[in-house]
Amino acid sequence: MRMINQLADGSRQSLLLKMSRRWKKPFFSLYVFHVFDRMKLTYVFTKVLSWLIITAVFYLFADVSHDVRVAGIAILSIMMAHAIIIYQEHIFEEKYLAFARSMPYSYGQRFFNYVKTYCALLIPEIIWLFARFSPLIAVELLLVGLSIAMLFHTLLYHLRLDMDKYLQWLMGLFVVLFWVILYRLLWVLIPLNLGIAWLIFYRKYYSVGH
Repeated sequence: MRMINQLADGSRQSLLLKMSRRWKKPFFSLYVFHVFDRMKLTYVFTKVLSWLIITAVFYLFADVSHDVRVAGIAILSIMMAHAIIIYQEHIFEEKYLAFARSMPYSYGQRFFNYVKTYCALLIPEIIWLFARFSPLIAVELLLVGLSIAMLFHTLLYHLRLDMDKYLQWLMGLFVVLFWVILYRLLWVLIPLNLGIAWLIFYRKYYSVGH
């Protein structure tokens, strides 16, 4: 962990890394720091796209904007917009954190670490959810978003960073999840997505790269 927190060439550190040099960096936060250090433009573009999606969805369905299904469609679209950040997380993991597979973390700890990573990256959307909806609905929508993010994340353990197949799977999943949301099954999506994600993660996590 000490080696991770210290770059070899200190002169190339960004302002963020210089400011946070003495901060404790939990394992789940390493990719978050990488995003704000090396992927700022990608992150800003994704957040702008999220804002445009929210605006467009609620404008198109203005007459039924109170329907939770509209918010569910917005969350699904937002997670689609974050697909490139999820894809880049796998590249970061394979390039810099391959050694982490030998660290004494359980499957549950590893899986939950990724959940915390995406929570940190989705802070603007989380603020929007709790500002616009009641706490219960906001929690429901947040869990739906995180379950979709984890499904997209673990899918890459199976596809092994094949971008073409990844995009094809994303489009297929978008259609399926869209129809599930239309049938008011948001709460079903949470355990379903997380269950599938956990199964793929458990079966494929240690086989990546072999």
